[in-house]
Amino acid sequence: MQQPADYRDSTISWRVPYRTPELTLGIRKLTQVEYWVGIMITLVLSAIPRVWRLGGTDMWSDEVLTLLRVRTPLSGSVDSVLTVGNQMPFYYLALRLMPNADPFWLRLPSLVLGLLGIVLISQLFSRLYDNRSLGLLMGVMLAVSPMHIILSRTARYYTLLLVLALVASWCFVALIRGRGSRWTWVLLWATCFAAYMTHYTSLVLPAAQFGVLLVTWPNLKRLAWRWAVVQAAAVVPMVLWMMMAVGTYEADSYPYFIQMPSLIDLPISYLNLLTGFEGVGGWYLVPGLAAGAIGLLAGIRVVMRRWKVEPEVVYWGALAISPLVLFLLTHLAGVQYRDRYFLAGMPTVFFFFLRGLDHYSLRVRQLMIGLVLLTSGYLAGHLFWSGEYQRTDWTNVTRFMSEHYQPGDKVLFERQIIRDAFTYYYEGDPTLLEGSELLLHHPAPAAIQQSADRIWVVYRIRHEDLHRQGWERGRSPFQRGLAPISDWLADRRDQILWTVYFDGVYIFLLPGQAG
Repeated sequence: MQQPADYRDSTISWRVPYRTPELTLGIRKLTQVEYWVGIMITLVLSAIPRVWRLGGTDMWSDEVLTLLRVRTPLSGSVDSVLTVGNQMPFYYLALRLMPNADPFWLRLPSLVLGLLGIVLISQLFSRLYDNRSLGLLMGVMLAVSPMHIILSRTARYYTLLLVLALVASWCFVALIRGRGSRWTWVLLWATCFAAYMTHYTSLVLPAAQFGVLLVTWPNLKRLAWRWAVVQAAAVVPMVLWMMMAVGTYEADSYPYFIQMPSLIDLPISYLNLLTGFEGVGGWYLVPGLAAGAIGLLAGIRVVMRRWKVEPEVVYWGALAISPLVLFLLTHLAGVQYRDRYFLAGMPTVFFFFLRGLDHYSLRVRQLMIGLVLLTSGYLAGHLFWSGEYQRTDWTNVTRFMSEHYQPGDKVLFERQIIRDAFTYYYEGDPTLLEGSELLLHHPAPAAIQQSADRIWVVYRIRHEDLHRQGWERGRSPFQRGLAPISDWLADRRDQILWTVYFDGVYIFLLPGQAG
């Protein structure tokens, strides 16, 4: 019987001493050629939903913000990130070096990074666990993940963050296994630095790594000191940036309602990371969701039993609890809770699920994996045939306003980013934009109606779904305390003459008092 690994010093080289998951789906062990053929087929098939109409869907407000930050002068771009207070500049600065003529080119880096993530996750787990079948399965699960598909089509930093997290994880696990070199340390620093300067949620990486070193102390004492130096060098730039952000933060520049998650949101988040969640129900989804839940619970059991002889499972486990950490921070400090912030932890959820099935029979493993993949595939397809892959229909909003705007009318937006998104797609009478108002910075909101014959309110929905990449259904735009424009509308609800809804946007017509 093989003995547990010796973790006394990071310079000891050792092979994986424990039985790795034999998840071969009933086929013989994959050769290198078969593995790479499988990867290429996965990449080709996964590219189809990611590239389809990549530039043909309207940008939502955060993507418009990305567009503005990469097109404005450098100083303006930096100031834009700083004034928000909770964002980092690396993604936007890197995107400035790439083509950004239209939404297709703006989103293309996310798509390329999404495909790269599929290769990296496959390579990471196939090499670390000497199991090509495991690596290929991890890649397939990421390829059909509805969340990963939609974020690969979005001009935001999420797929970049996943790639950085995968490389950093690869380096760290290699180091604690004694397989690293000087260049491994350099790569760990570079990826951690880039991740920290991309989004604050990447701090789950050093927290998880510290957890491993803590439970293995003093066996990895020498490695721990080296790790501390590397992490300090990676974190200091982020700390300096955040200090600058605190000094320039404008509290009223980014008003939003903090949506508090409930306890039921935690298991939904984990299932969303594993299979996807698009708010659709039906008995046909129950088997896949149940299989996912059973596998995850079994994986947690494996971690609880194996952490002493497999220190890296402490690392995977720490990454996997990021939804719980953000859940607590939301209630304690008002931090936004969104499933897309947990993308760096998605590989660990996949791994726990597959690892949890290791003790089941081959037939059961095949069945449960197949159910999860089918469920993910169905939910990914639902994104497209339901039209939910487009969050905001600015094209039809601006077309409607072009057709119905009249001289003497005034258009009211809540804040500048909403007007910027509208402006990007608007091709009508320029006086509509010239005479438009922003409620957020208006000196006399109560008097807005006195300056026009009619008031058009362009209201972008504020209730963003915590799990789906879209908006909560059935929420009232007149909820008080949600946003300044919601309060303004609630006070005038009985005056509304016309209400029109497009994906993600309401348009309200109210009478003016200029006459």
